[in-house]
Amino acid sequence: MAKDAPLHYANFATDDIEEIFARFPKIKTWYFMGHSLGAVVALKQALAYHNKVKVIIQIAGRPKIDISHTNLRLLNIYASNDKIAKPADYPNFKSNLPKDHQCHVIEGGIHAYFGDYGVNGFDGKPTISQKSQTTQTVKLILNFINA
Repeated sequence: MAKDAPLHYANFATDDIEEIFARFPKIKTWYFMGHSLGAVVALKQALAYHNKVKVIIQIAGRPKIDISHTNLRLLNIYASNDKIAKPADYPNFKSNLPKDHQCHVIEGGIHAYFGDYGVNGFDGKPTISQKSQTTQTVKLILNFINA
């Protein structure tokens, strides 16, 4: 998270990306990825820097922003038993997706298993292990990036 993020909330930070781009001038194509609210930040920043960012990977992040008009590639991965980013909500955002997109559901997975911060009381009940969900997620990301 940005040191200077207002209220210590990364969603409000705006300066760090320019600094990162400047530190790595040889990188011409950037992939932005985020989980949950981090997926919202990644999407907003990708739109702001669409000349450098080509791919967005959203993990348990609903694509609420309309990017259907962009040339961005989008991978959206969510979990069937997620009670935070509920799978039933995803069809509501289909019209926001760019032409080049893929959506995948991890059957039996939950919101917290996309990270390693522990399960909270708001999430659903998993029917797969965290290792299985992590393995499936990594494979989906690598397949998308290498396609």
